[in-house]
Amino acid sequence: MKKKPRVFEEYPLWIVLVINAVTILAYGIGAYLLFLLGAVWGILYIAYLLFLEFRLYRESCVSCYYYGKLCAFGKGKIAARFFEVGDPNKFFEKELSPSDMIPQFLALIFPMAAGIILLFRTFSWEIFVLMLLPPAIWFLGNPIIYGKLACPHCKQGRICCPANDFFSKMQSRKKK
Repeated sequence: MKKKPRVFEEYPLWIVLVINAVTILAYGIGAYLLFLLGAVWGILYIAYLLFLEFRLYRESCVSCYYYGKLCAFGKGKIAARFFEVGDPNKFFEKELSPSDMIPQFLALIFPMAAGIILLFRTFSWEIFVLMLLPPAIWFLGNPIIYGKLACPHCKQGRICCPANDFFSKMQSRKKK
């Protein structure tokens, strides 16, 4: 019989650091590629990433069980610094669809587009590899981050989590 993973009241700091290091690496490479196109593009990309983060804090983190606590991503503590606590029932009401993932995919597509433009200007293996790293980190890292480090230990996921529900449905479709 498979043992259920331990649920964390607050996540160990090492998990938060690993997850954020992977995220910052992917976004950092993306920002670098956009800065190679021009400072304005790099600044716009970073502004877009900050917009995504603060939107998540405002719309989800404030209503999460981990508000004010150390969740797997560290966002519960950060959200509490910037926003008032929300209604936990709002967390249950949200249902994710594939269209909700578009903003996250754009955070990958923008650096890839920058890489393609840079490659057309002057081919470089460095740019080619850097262009492929953020999607590789995303598609190879996310199953580990969400499947092993974050979701199995999440108390909010045991209560109700739209992201957990969404990705569970996606996984069950893949198995069919």
